Amino acid sequence: MNSDISAIMAQIRAEAAVANVSIVELAKSSNTARSSLDKYLRGQRQMPLDVLYRICQVLNIEPIVIIERARERNMPRAEPHMVPPVT
Repeated sequence: MNSDISAIMAQIRAEAAVANVSIVELAKSSNTARSSLDKYLRGQRQMPLDVLYRICQVLNIEPIVIIERARERNMPRAEPHMVPPVT
């Protein structure tokens, strides 16, 4: 699984935790088999877009927000000493 997809799956887990929604509840509410959801979130299978949209509806978040937050999660952070001084 590439790092972008891995970051998106991690972000979905994070958003579910923030919303206090368990993976079991997320699977039920999104009409997705628990075993399939586990495989998607572990990167063992690619998540279809319709599943992503249903999960986002359950979490009350737009898919683009998950993708943007995952991108931020995946970006390397600059070390303070690497930031050029402001002139």
